[in-house]
Amino acid sequence: VQTCALPISNVLRNLARRRAARAAEEQRRRRGISTSTSRTAKLEAELASATEALAVEKDREAAAKLEAANATELARLSDAIKTAEESEGESEICSAMLAKAEFLMRIGERAKALAALEETYAKTVGLGPKLDLLLTKLRLALFFDDKKLTADTIDAAKGLLDQGGDWERRNRLTVYEAVFHISTRSFKKAADLLLDSVATFTATELISYNTFVLYTVTTSLLSLPRADLKGKVIDAPEILQVIGDIPHVGGLV
Repeated sequence: VQTCALPISNVLRNLARRRAARAAEEQRRRRGISTSTSRTAKLEAELASATEALAVEKDREAAAKLEAANATELARLSDAIKTAEESEGESEICSAMLAKAEFLMRIGERAKALAALEETYAKTVGLGPKLDLLLTKLRLALFFDDKKLTADTIDAAKGLLDQGGDWERRNRLTVYEAVFHISTRSFKKAADLLLDSVATFTATELISYNTFVLYTVTTSLLSLPRADLKGKVIDAPEILQVIGDIPHVGGLV
């Protein structure tokens, strides 16, 4: 029995050594993977940081170019106003001032655009041009969701219309007011105004006709009885001719 015990113990010791060696190798391998993963993560973080820095730098460069272009255009528009004041009439001066105000609106300069519109309005004569300026001011107010400015400007425009404004501008103001009521969730008021404008819609400077129909259908569904929907929306030829071009709206009615 003793002669057999020596070889078996040797085998067991060898097995133990091999297992220990394999365990050590596995541990080294895992450390290597962990180190590699750590290095990869660090590299990815560095690359992300570098990419972000590059993007920020590109954004700065793009912003600088845009600011320079805006400054150049504003200088040109200011020169046009000065030239008009020196050698043109009131109409040309107002047109030049309005061009600057509209450019300020396009580049998002809310306060400056509003001030320019006010200045232009003060120099403008005639109900029609004044109403056009108020509609422009309304687009600015609606874009920035300035509800007080929108309400005040609507009231001012209605005051001018009471003095004898034309029907075309009156119809356009109706659409502006409806969009304002949508923004305040007054859907019944919005629906009534939009339905009144279905046959006379011309406010394409504010929304497209398809968007107008979308607003008309959705506000009507939210506020009108089914019986009224039938005659005013479902069977309205002006709505039927475009409703198929507006995704998902046809299925609502």
